[in-house]
Amino acid sequence: MKIERITFAASMLLALAVVAPGLAQPSPIDTIFADYAKPGSPGCAVAVIRDGKTTFARGYGLASLELEVPITPETVFEALMRGLVPVD
Repeated sequence: MKIERITFAASMLLALAVVAPGLAQPSPIDTIFADYAKPGSPGCAVAVIRDGKTTFARGYGLASLELEVPITPETVFEALMRGLVPVD
């Protein structure tokens, strides 16, 4: 019985070692914006564009905390100017 458990555990570890490299790993960008991905968190959208092509686009957190609407790469944000900075 003990040998069967050890054999089973060893085979599961081997299977995990074979499958794990193919699993999606968080990107460095996901790590940077992890605080925005927490449940109930206000968020942001991030896009990386290289040579005119979008190489990364992801939304983090919520666009509306009240309605619990998630931010996606397609979320439209309105720009708002609160005041002008005096220029001398």
